[in-house]
Amino acid sequence: MGLKKKKKKPKTVRLKKVIEEAKRSMIPSNDAGVAIGSALKGAQAAVKRAGGKRNVRAPRILPVPSKVGGFLPFLVPVFAGLSAAGALAGGAAGIAKAVNDANANKEQLKESQRHNETMEAIALGKGLYLKPYKEGLGLGREQRAMSMKIIARSSLTLNTS
Repeated sequence: MGLKKKKKKPKTVRLKKVIEEAKRSMIPSNDAGVAIGSALKGAQAAVKRAGGKRNVRAPRILPVPSKVGGFLPFLVPVFAGLSAAGALAGGAAGIAKAVNDANANKEQLKESQRHNETMEAIALGKGLYLKPYKEGLGLGREQRAMSMKIIARSSLTLNTS
């Protein structure tokens, strides 16, 4: 009766930390694609270090700065962080769907085999019983003797003209 170790839950990381990581890794450039791509890579790395999307806590309301200018540079790391968490979830969802589909197909195969065995057992039965009795209603053979009547035609005419 030894002591069992408690499983440590991975600590959750706030979305703010992922955004800060995206800001730090963002390469300043005139090309928006390069800036966004570098921010996205930094955000993905931060989400992976956190242990996946489940460990990133996103707030219900994203804070928006109230100042008039400089709003767009703030949005790039925010969206990079959100899309990184979503991309990792998409991969996990695909894997989970494949596992669920495989299990469902396995169960369907078992059910199909069971159904086929049952149907074969019914088909191989011990005869056809439409009523409780084997005779009557055209199912049995009549026991009375049937006399054969030969009908002879006495007058056959041949036309040979």
